[in-house]
Amino acid sequence: MLMRTFLGCILLLLTTNSALAGQFLRPVVYRLQDHPFHISAGDVNGDGFMDLVTSGAGIGKYSILLGNGDGSFRRGLRLSGDNGPLVLVDLNRDGKLDLVSCVSVSLGNGDGTFQPPTNYASGGISITMSDFNKDGNPDIAISTGTDLQVWLGNGDGSLQSPIDIAAGPYPAIVDVADLNADGIPDMVVNDAIDHSFGVFIGQGDGTFDPPVFYFIVGFPDIFTLGDFNNDGKPDLVTRGNPGEVVFLPGNGDGTFGQMITSTIRTGVPGLIGAGDINHDGNLDAVFRDNQSGIQTMIGAGDGSFSDPPRYPVNANVEYGLVKDLNGDGWDDIVVLDKDSTKLEVLINVGR
Repeated sequence: MLMRTFLGCILLLLTTNSALAGQFLRPVVYRLQDHPFHISAGDVNGDGFMDLVTSGAGIGKYSILLGNGDGSFRRGLRLSGDNGPLVLVDLNRDGKLDLVSCVSVSLGNGDGTFQPPTNYASGGISITMSDFNKDGNPDIAISTGTDLQVWLGNGDGSLQSPIDIAAGPYPAIVDVADLNADGIPDMVVNDAIDHSFGVFIGQGDGTFDPPVFYFIVGFPDIFTLGDFNNDGKPDLVTRGNPGEVVFLPGNGDGTFGQMITSTIRTGVPGLIGAGDINHDGNLDAVFRDNQSGIQTMIGAGDGSFSDPPRYPVNANVEYGLVKDLNGDGWDDIVVLDKDSTKLEVLINVGR
């Protein structure tokens, strides 16, 4: 790995393919009061800058890092809340982001503070949002580990009683996309025990067709949806066997085609997220490895990935996100240390 000095900062560059890899500043470490377990990003104080909210493992606390607009952060409030996955969404349509977890709602005041939570249920291992019944109000979907639940929003920050959906032996991560191009959100949920993905086609009223399952050779514990082959149809990327990345092309009718695998060099990958890391118009996949590193699988735009650049971090990475944190149009990376209170930010400064 070649180290260069640029504007007084240390950039991490590849000795080969550096023009294609994107370049990241050395990770900046933030120490939180609690062990961060899940993370979401959005502008919670209305200043136009991206902020970060984490939930603490096992303690029921949220930590807020307020963005300065340049990719750096300052400590905000520490709030009582849930210790599970969370999303930031304008649930009451007042133009201010609210904090929703599995399942409690803390309405945002628009200044980086939140109202006390309204608790609807406890427990959940994954959460996502969309407008499942097409009424213009945000809705919530969660995986409880035994089934799926859809909580329809009333548009005032409150939620209706859940719609329970059977989803296989152990539904884990749930994500949303319009898989059949009918304008209605569909859901995909993985089952890491039987190595499958269930596809739930939405009916536009908060209900879904019975799932169609796709079985993967490997360990599809975390996945992401996006158009990785530039055909305008959502695809699925996950990990397969150790050292493999699996791509399932979407057919645009709610089904997926034959899987394609790519090889990752170092360790056993765990997916963090997807974004256009090198700004070439193709989606890339960001993985953690088992040697305290981040690997960016550079997408070719056809569902295949090149041998990844690797960036070391000072963390035993479990979760993270890919987001443009400083508004420069380049996707940055945030990772959480599963063994400490550290959160690390890698800013992408481009080529």
